[in-house]
Amino acid sequence: MRYVQELTDSHLLKLSTEGKTLLFTAVSFDDAAKIKTMSQDEALIYFHIEESGREGVWTKTLHTRTNLHHNVISRCLKALESQRYIKQVKSVKHPTRKIYMLSSIEPSAEMSGGPWFTDSEIDTEFIDNLLNVVWRFIVSLSYPSAFKPRTGRTQESYPASYRGYPTVSKIHNFVVDSGITSVELSVVDIRALCEVLVYDGKLERVDNGYAYKATWASVVAGGGGPELESDEDENELVPLDAFSETPCGRCPVIEFCSDDSRVNPVDCTYYDEWLDVIEKPSTLA
Repeated sequence: MRYVQELTDSHLLKLSTEGKTLLFTAVSFDDAAKIKTMSQDEALIYFHIEESGREGVWTKTLHTRTNLHHNVISRCLKALESQRYIKQVKSVKHPTRKIYMLSSIEPSAEMSGGPWFTDSEIDTEFIDNLLNVVWRFIVSLSYPSAFKPRTGRTQESYPASYRGYPTVSKIHNFVVDSGITSVELSVVDIRALCEVLVYDGKLERVDNGYAYKATWASVVAGGGGPELESDEDENELVPLDAFSETPCGRCPVIEFCSDDSRVNPVDCTYYDEWLDVIEKPSTLA
C-alpha cells in the first residue's frame, strides 16, 4: 500500500469506486505534470470534468458535486481554460447551459447534434447536398438511362429479376470513397438520409427493405426520363410503375386486346420487342 500511496501522491494513480469495488487507474506522466500545477480546487474541478467524458458537465452540476462556491468554480474554470486543459462546448439539447469537457476530446453526437450540425446549428445546405448525391447514385442503379442521352432504342427500366438496387452499406461505401465530404458519416447516418428521401417520395424500399430504388416520378421531376418535345407529349407520358414497366402498361391498343381478338397476348409483337431489349443489354443507351 506504500507504493500505492506514493503513486497517488504523485498523481500517477487515480482511485475510484464502482459499487463496493475499489478501482485503480494509471495516469500518464503528462497528465500528472498538469495536475501538479493546479491548485486543490482546480484539480477537483478538473477530475469531475474528466469523468464526464464526451458528454461534458454542466457548471451547476459541478457546484452540486464539489460544493464549491460559484465564484471559486468560475475562477477555476477560467484558469483551466486559459491553460487549454478544458473547453466550453455547446449542447444542441441544452443550448443555454455552460458545459465543459477536456480539450483533447470531441463531444458526443447526442450533444453536438452529429454530422448534421455545425456550431450547434443545423446545416441544411450540407444535408440537401448529401440528399441529392445519394439520390443521384441510387437513380444510376435504378434505371439504365435515367439521365443519359437518348441514342436509338432505350430501356427505361430493369427487368423484375434485377438485383442491382443498392443497399445502405453500398451507398455508404460510395459516399465515403467519393470523398465528397470530410465529415465522418456512419451507415446509420446514410440510412437516415435514405429514409428522408423515402418520405419525400424520391425513393422506395425494395428487396424486403434491404435496398432502395429511386421512384420514376422523382427522375422525371429531376429532369430525367424521356425527352419531351411538347406539353402534349408530357400529358401523354405514362408514369413508370410496376404495371407500366411491362408492355401492357403502355400498350396503345390495350382496349382491343383479348383472347379471342386479333389483338391478343399470344400474338403480341410488343412482348417480343420488350424481351429482346432485356436479353440484349448491350443495345441499351
